[in-house]
Amino acid sequence: MTPKIKHRQKCTYSPVLSHDDIQVGDAVFCKVGSYYYTHLIKAKKQEGDDYIYQIGNNHGKINGWTTLNKIYGKVIKVQD
Repeated sequence: MTPKIKHRQKCTYSPVLSHDDIQVGDAVFCKVGSYYYTHLIKAKKQEGDDYIYQIGNNHGKINGWTTLNKIYGKVIKVQD
């Protein structure tokens, strides 16, 4: 996530409780496949009454799609 969040930099997260809590460009802590990431929401796609979220870094790499129940928190503060 460098330069937005540097390696081992401490982050404060807020809970993600609904689809309204997440927007494209937000940094979130989530699970994609068997991996956990703090990465960006690159896309938000509605499928019926639900949404899926594309997760990637700020260097153009896309890690995949995930659902709300696998997004655990949104970065609200990065310590210097």
